[in-house]
Amino acid sequence: MDTFSKSVEEMSINSEEPPQEYVVKDCSFGSIESSDPSPGSIPVIDISIFSLSTSHDPKEVENELEKLRSALSSGGCFQCCRGKKKKKKRKKYGQRPLDRWSPTLDILAQLTRFAPIPIALYSCNTRDTVYVTDSIVLPSAEMSKSVEEMSINSEEPPQEYIVKDSSFGSIQSSDPSLGSIPIIDINIFSLSSSHDSKEVDNELEKLRSALSSGGCFQAIGHGIPSSLLDKLREVAKQFFVLPAEEKHKYSRAANEVEGYGQDRVVSEKQILDWSSRLSLKVFPEDQRRLNFWPENPSDFKDILHEYAVKLKGVMDILFEAMEKSLNLVEGSFSSQFGDNSLIKARFNFYPPCSRPDMVLGVKAHSDRSGTTVLLQDDEVGGLQIFKDDKWINVPVIPHALVVNLGDQMQIMSNGIFKSPLHRVLTNTDKLRISVATFNEPEPDKEIGPVEQLIDEKRPRLYRNVKNFAAFNYECFQKGKVALEEAKI
Repeated sequence: MDTFSKSVEEMSINSEEPPQEYVVKDCSFGSIESSDPSPGSIPVIDISIFSLSTSHDPKEVENELEKLRSALSSGGCFQCCRGKKKKKKRKKYGQRPLDRWSPTLDILAQLTRFAPIPIALYSCNTRDTVYVTDSIVLPSAEMSKSVEEMSINSEEPPQEYIVKDSSFGSIQSSDPSLGSIPIIDINIFSLSSSHDSKEVDNELEKLRSALSSGGCFQAIGHGIPSSLLDKLREVAKQFFVLPAEEKHKYSRAANEVEGYGQDRVVSEKQILDWSSRLSLKVFPEDQRRLNFWPENPSDFKDILHEYAVKLKGVMDILFEAMEKSLNLVEGSFSSQFGDNSLIKARFNFYPPCSRPDMVLGVKAHSDRSGTTVLLQDDEVGGLQIFKDDKWINVPVIPHALVVNLGDQMQIMSNGIFKSPLHRVLTNTDKLRISVATFNEPEPDKEIGPVEQLIDEKRPRLYRNVKNFAAFNYECFQKGKVALEEAKI
């Protein structure tokens, strides 16, 4: 897997021979060379003819509709344009507002009524063309609506959102009991605290127990002012209630994570989450893509920056406490993250849903991170942890931070600490917001079990993995679980 950890850019720059993972072997669709180089085999359709604002005669519209039907029922693909435009200087990709394509995409969404098959939309960033194809990503007409639109109109969720059979039990199979998630005062672990050693040892044992059983706890005494947490929630809500066209200025690209949007659709069998997200990289600071950081609310950037700086300090305290709880040498975990470890923030918005018995805000998953810290909604619950073969509600403690470990920490601890499965429920009445932050190692760092945690009684459970994020995505594409694939 060492070769596979290199990017295609690296291999291209070094003119390296492609690894075996990239080599196309037997293919029932012919060799790579067996293509027709002749131009014009992909139909070009002027979709401005379908717009209500145009003055084309009915016959011209019918002809273009027939052309559309023929294109989609034969090859399933066409190139579309919107009439003739004057040529103008192109802006670099990344500087062009994504809502520039929204009129085109609106028309294409309407065309699904005429199409004999579902269609997917891809914008091409180098020319005024949108490619339309029946690829593996198959959104239906309903999926062109956001969850906010469907929530406001109290619409029945489309089939793509309905949770069917689950090996982890139904949506209703949860334990409503409170107090199942440990509460830990992390101020006791701070060097500036005046707690005696016995008190510290007791809290360290409580931490070890929480992370080795459920992999989750609620942190109090973290030192982040309550007023700052309230401001962060408030700017999140203010952004969410902005008009759609304003939010779409920060939309993520189809193949990226950073920015505003809903689920990335990677499979026609995928169950979609009833939520919208704004994902941003906050550290390293010089890697921030500020074009995705909202200008409105005006204090959004300052508040997120202040929160991220303070949270970084909290994470440092947590790493040291986790190391002490296992009697490890200082830096056993943190050194594997590197000096420029990543911290990513994700603002989650869960609008009311008419069918909370059938739809999840976020489906069951574990995090790929090392550590995840979540600021919950101060009123509305919904987060659940899977522990002891049942779903347990995580209660709302307004100014506490929910800490859960990710897959990478389970690997580093040689399976002593757990990366918990968790999900988010929906409700019929109230908007729920949360802010999750994910701490990950530098992409080029190799992680693996700490040597002190490997012995005859507890042999090595996991192999070393470089660039776990890429490894995790590779496994996901193959329908495999990264943690299982990393096992020896």
